Amino acid sequence: MIGDSNGRMVRRSLEVASGKPVDFLGSSSGLHDLLFFSQLEAFLAPLQNKKESYDVCYFWMGYHSLINDEGEIYKESDYTRFEQDVENIIDFLQKYCKRMVICSALFPYIKKHKGALWYRLWFYLKPLSRIGRETVNEKDASIIARKNEILKKISNEKGLPFCDINGYMEGLKKHYRTRCIHFDTIHYEKKAYPIIAKLLVESKKREQ
Repeated sequence: MIGDSNGRMVRRSLEVASGKPVDFLGSSSGLHDLLFFSQLEAFLAPLQNKKESYDVCYFWMGYHSLINDEGEIYKESDYTRFEQDVENIIDFLQKYCKRMVICSALFPYIKKHKGALWYRLWFYLKPLSRIGRETVNEKDASIIARKNEILKKISNEKGLPFCDINGYMEGLKKHYRTRCIHFDTIHYEKKAYPIIAKLLVESKKREQ
C-alpha cells in the first residue's frame, strides 16, 4: 500500500482481512515532491532486479497538499499537474504489482470540542454524544472531492478498480448506528479500520 497516516492505521486490519502481510509506504508529501519519488524508489528497490512482484498495490493518496507551491488554493493548473502526477505514479507502480487499486481520499472534518483532554473524556465515556459532534471541512473537502474525481477518471481510463473509501464512509454517516467518527480532524476511530479493510479486499477482486 502507498498511502498516508490513514493507510498506516488500517494496515493491520488489512492484513487480517486479506490473510496476507502488507508492506506499507507512508508519506505526507505532495505527489510531485522529489522526496516522495526518492522514498518510492527506495521502497521498491528490492524488486527491481527480481522476477517477484506484489499481488496487489493500493494507491491511497490525495489528502495532503491542499495548497499549491505558492501557498495559494488550488488552481486548474494544479489539478492538471495532480492528474499527471497520479498517472505517472500508477504507470510506475504497475511494473511492480500484478493488480492495482486506486482509492479515494478522505474528507477532513472540524471537531466541536474544547481542548484535547475534554475530547478524550467525551470520546470514551459518552458514546451517545457522538451525534452531531463533527462537521465536514467544506473548504478542504471541495479540493479533495475534485481530486477524487480525477482519481476515479484515471482508474476508468486505465481499467483499474476504484475503491471509493470516502464515498462509502460518508454514506455510513446517514445513521448514527453505522456512522464512524474521527479521533481528530482526519483519522477515523478504530471501529472504521475493519470496515475500510474489507472494502479494500473486495475492490481488488473486481476485474481490471
